[in-house]
Amino acid sequence: MIGTYEEQQSESTMPADLGAEKTVLGAILVRNETIAEVSSMIDTGDFYLADHRHIYQAMQEIILENRPIDVITILDSLKRSGGSPVSPAYVESLNIFAPVGKVNAYCSIVREKARLRTIIEQCHTTAGRALDGSHKALELAGELQEVALTVQAHGSDNLLPIVSTMNATMQEVERRRQLTNDILGLPLGIRTVDKAIGGVQEGELCIIAARPGRGKTHLLIQAAITNAQRGVPVVIFSIEMKRHAMQKRLAGHHGRIPMWMLRDERLLSAEMHERFQKAMAEVAQLPIFIEDSSGITTRELTARAALAVKRYKAGLVEVDYAQLITAAGKDDVEREAKKSRALTRIAKDYAPVIAAAQLSRAPGHDLNKLPNFQDLKGSSQYEQDAHIIGLIHRPVNEQNTPTGEDVLIIDKHREGEAGREPIKMTEWGDFVPRATVGGAR
Repeated sequence: MIGTYEEQQSESTMPADLGAEKTVLGAILVRNETIAEVSSMIDTGDFYLADHRHIYQAMQEIILENRPIDVITILDSLKRSGGSPVSPAYVESLNIFAPVGKVNAYCSIVREKARLRTIIEQCHTTAGRALDGSHKALELAGELQEVALTVQAHGSDNLLPIVSTMNATMQEVERRRQLTNDILGLPLGIRTVDKAIGGVQEGELCIIAARPGRGKTHLLIQAAITNAQRGVPVVIFSIEMKRHAMQKRLAGHHGRIPMWMLRDERLLSAEMHERFQKAMAEVAQLPIFIEDSSGITTRELTARAALAVKRYKAGLVEVDYAQLITAAGKDDVEREAKKSRALTRIAKDYAPVIAAAQLSRAPGHDLNKLPNFQDLKGSSQYEQDAHIIGLIHRPVNEQNTPTGEDVLIIDKHREGEAGREPIKMTEWGDFVPRATVGGAR
């Protein structure tokens, strides 16, 4: 669609692509979660048209208020901000600019034009100073060099002198010293393990790995319920199983329903059925959010996790499981490295991450062979990125039945000691310290 005469004139004056700007805004308007991906690529100031900057700023404020982004909420936000009015018809027209494919290509165009404008503006400023003779040549050259380096660094300005942030760090240390929680981080739900690792703390990636069918999903469920009960919103990316199956497991775990009964609900006795219904109702009230898209890409995972943190104040992100994330790459090593880096970025920029991962099957299917991180697909990158790596080991007897001598091997603990914690899985999938009497956590 061709813009107005004024838009064409402004676009010809300075580098800008108003069509790309409209497409980015239209993408957010049609699919609100796109704002997370857009925010990771461009800033408000990257939009050339003032109305576009106002609309984008309104969109960001709306998402933080946990409201849907639509024409009505945008106009309401613009009105409340007291900024220059934007025509309702103009905001409505953005719908037709929503892209069919990914929005990142249009974000790149908007960002590129903004960088070109930055260079032009600085050149004009520097030329003016050079003409009036008030500045030395080397000083002006330094200004131009600084702008060039800023553009090359993709506009990042996160390099700060330590003195400017040390006070905030000291305040954070004092705040943590005053906490009365049993552990400082987010618990997995196993008392002895949580005490050993101090919980999963801010900015940390925790990998929980196991061989197929050995309990990694159960431990993620246990951690999700434990933290949700403490008031921490949890988002679960259930890539392996559908939403209903995950919800059944959550309720079964919470209601202490034997796992084999949930395989065929007709096996539930009247008493168990009543308990299960009660557990479903209670779990439904917990701040747990489930995303069950299969084949989710690293970019989509990062964007949706960011949106969950902004929209629902999620304090924990869980992924079940890491190897099922889709990533481009020439081989498995490159693909797994991209997945690991995506999980690390989510943990660092948005919320702590607990990700399940698959261990390779034991040689000769010897389930009693102790695993180590090298059994983890893409092990070198995960070992480098993860703060904590826990390996679930469940030995079996001659009848291939678990002996109950389970152990969680803390194979890596970046700020603590590695070791082994004796645990045991209950019949409803709860892991408890092995020394615990009566099934309490």
